Amino acid sequence: MKKIKDEIKRIESAKGNVVLVNKTSYLSLLKELSVLRFKVRKAENWETLAAVVSLVKRGYMYQYWYPEKQPAQSKGENKMAEQKKATVAEKVEEVKVATEKVAAFQKYLEDNKIGGFGLQNFDRPDHAQAFRSNLQVEGTNLPFMILLDDSVYTMLQVQVAAGIAQGDKKEKICTFLNDLNEQYRMLKFSVDAAGNVLLTCCIPAGVPHFEPALVIAILNQIQGLLTATYPEIMKHLWEK
Repeated sequence: MKKIKDEIKRIESAKGNVVLVNKTSYLSLLKELSVLRFKVRKAENWETLAAVVSLVKRGYMYQYWYPEKQPAQSKGENKMAEQKKATVAEKVEEVKVATEKVAAFQKYLEDNKIGGFGLQNFDRPDHAQAFRSNLQVEGTNLPFMILLDDSVYTMLQVQVAAGIAQGDKKEKICTFLNDLNEQYRMLKFSVDAAGNVLLTCCIPAGVPHFEPALVIAILNQIQGLLTATYPEIMKHLWEK
């Protein structure tokens, strides 16, 4: 108790009302004095970040400075941090999905000396890229694309006819296309906003099971189907 009284006497005899004390004295004062104010702030004249604990008694402010430490994370904060890391890892993995599928398809085309393809990058969040070319069907070049992105799907899409399904003809054409969809379940005939008639086929396959040879095989089957049915399809499309 005598040491505490001596410390208080020393502090009160000092000039000014802010006195720095050592850790031992501060802890002792904290036990003996009534705490009127407590605050933590950054020390402005330290080279490194620090916190200041202030204790006020009798108009005097007793301060003990100590290095600032990172607060311990709660279980909830730890879980959120882990989820954030997992999300970042998933995004990296998604980027690899599109990149690896595109690289695998390019390699297959090169190894099998298949040319005539152009590659388009859509600059989208799903990192979609499309291999574009044309199918020769009954003397007509039908534009098509093979769309690869971060999903587990590969989409083949052929433009069967351009801008034909408009006005009064659109409803009749859509009815005819629905009949085709009933016949060819793995394919989907549709009309887009511009009136183009499209033929779409989706192949489910992530990176581990992505087979460029299968994509080309299905594309060849679509070409064979269109070659056999194109005159009949166009006959219905051109009907008034």
